[in-house]
Amino acid sequence: MNSSLVRSYVVLTTLLSAYFIALWFVVTQGPSASIDPAALVRPVIALVALTAVVWVLMFIFRNLTVIRGRVSVDYYKAFRGAEVPDDWVERPARTFMNLLEAPVLFYVVCVLMLV
Repeated sequence: MNSSLVRSYVVLTTLLSAYFIALWFVVTQGPSASIDPAALVRPVIALVALTAVVWVLMFIFRNLTVIRGRVSVDYYKAFRGAEVPDDWVERPARTFMNLLEAPVLFYVVCVLMLV
């Protein structure tokens, strides 16, 4: 194997190990008092609202390209055919997909903490 690749893996493994040790320390040595469930509701609502705003932007940008005639509706049905003319059209769509994929663990942890 390449020595720079091995070095990268060693650095990454060291950093991840240090992170998990610090996380374990914080969880085990943290306050034992219970957390107010109402304190978790605001961050969840904020993330849901952000996801909704990005969805609205995606909806508006895609409809504008169809109304202006730059892309046909068939492109958005199967995502085949002509490419989207501008990057700004699909940027909200990629952001929306990230907001659906990445925060799932956040939602699960919040539900578990509420239970």
